[in-house]
Amino acid sequence: MVEKRLWSSAFLMSLFFLVLVACLSPLTILADSLIMDELHYVSLDATLSGFSGLIVGTENNFDLLIMREGTLQRFVLAGLDIPQYDSSKLYSKRLLSFLRSTIGLQATVQRTSSSKGSAAYIWIQPDGESYLIQSIIVSSGLGRAAGEGEIDLSNAEEYAFKKALGVWDEEL
Repeated sequence: MVEKRLWSSAFLMSLFFLVLVACLSPLTILADSLIMDELHYVSLDATLSGFSGLIVGTENNFDLLIMREGTLQRFVLAGLDIPQYDSSKLYSKRLLSFLRSTIGLQATVQRTSSSKGSAAYIWIQPDGESYLIQSIIVSSGLGRAAGEGEIDLSNAEEYAFKKALGVWDEEL
């Protein structure tokens, strides 16, 4: 009888640990293709380049914290105009949810040549394909392209506008 209780306790602890890891692991959420199915992506004329790092968090609802060789670095998403977070707006909630779901993913960080050190274009590969985070955000209407960036996001913005997605749904 005692052995059964020990086995049951060990089993329950293991089960609890697995559930806890699954709940806390955004990688589990983003690696599921359903997340990418809910978002939109317009492929851009851009080349994947930069250094690799691990996305470990977000700050200010739209900056990403990336660990590179043991050093934590904060990056502003270059080329974007993201409206201030508003909990009453669905696109605000979806943007925050998307960015949080990238935590735990490997990223390729391409610093902008004009940046003062913290602006970058960031690529992820949740399902083996490379996606520019900025294009996901703009294509899904979760933010707008900001002027003339090093990577042209205008096609992504035009796509979201024509489909009245996110911020563009509010404009119409």
